[in-house]
Amino acid sequence: DIRSGEATLAGTRGVVTVTSGDATVRVNGPAGPVRAQLVDSELEMRDVAGEVDIDARSTPVTIAWARPATAKIQARDGSVEIVLPDDADGYSLDVRMTEGDIRVPESLQKTTEGAESVVTKTAAAGAPAIFVRGTGSTITIR
Repeated sequence: DIRSGEATLAGTRGVVTVTSGDATVRVNGPAGPVRAQLVDSELEMRDVAGEVDIDARSTPVTIAWARPATAKIQARDGSVEIVLPDDADGYSLDVRMTEGDIRVPESLQKTTEGAESVVTKTAAAGAPAIFVRGTGSTITIR
């Protein structure tokens, strides 16, 4: 529970739970699940290898995977930058944005479904899935 300031966690193995308001949080190399609820904060995650569940409001989020892992990311009025795992066949991707923007690399295609901008990619059955949902945010996929 971080209410202000900065915190850095590195090489965690078990479950990491972060609740933050007005703070900068860095999580490097988490092997276990990470759950985060953030308001008016900043979250940077690098070398992610475990499951991720993030709920961010007015918070920039950056997440880079070391290997494919299941993720659920919700962003409202902020930004999300995701650096996808190198193994393109090893995960599915489902990104949906309302009242915002999705920026994609040439290897992915953005479509429109009603009021949503959408990017999807399907992997083999049983592969980890990365879900990103946003409202009033910008999502950048690398």
